[in-house]
Amino acid sequence: MVIGAKEERTRREGQQGSGDKERRHTAIWEEDAWREERRRRAIRREGTRREGEKARGEKERRHAAIGEEDERREGRMHTVIKREGAWREREQTRGDKEIRKRAHGDRGRSVHGDRCGEE
Repeated sequence: MVIGAKEERTRREGQQGSGDKERRHTAIWEEDAWREERRRRAIRREGTRREGEKARGEKERRHAAIGEEDERREGRMHTVIKREGAWREREQTRGDKEIRKRAHGDRGRSVHGDRCGEE
């Protein structure tokens, strides 16, 4: 894993030589590979978190949040908290939306949702 790829690249750009261009390209490629690895790891963690939500198990959700701990230090501080908050919000408002639809969506049918009620 390349930690200081960017510093390495700037240092190498200062050098002049026959293999300079090739070396610079390698440094860029290593940095891209490192970024790709980080992205893949983040996606894997996100998947873990989603499965925890599906199961609605506190343990899984907590495990996923701990897994994303280092992601929070990378400047993605509120992701887990926000996403879980939005998920809970949707769970609560789902019922309200159905109630609202029943209240305003009645078009003279005997049973709401029965589209063949006129026949």
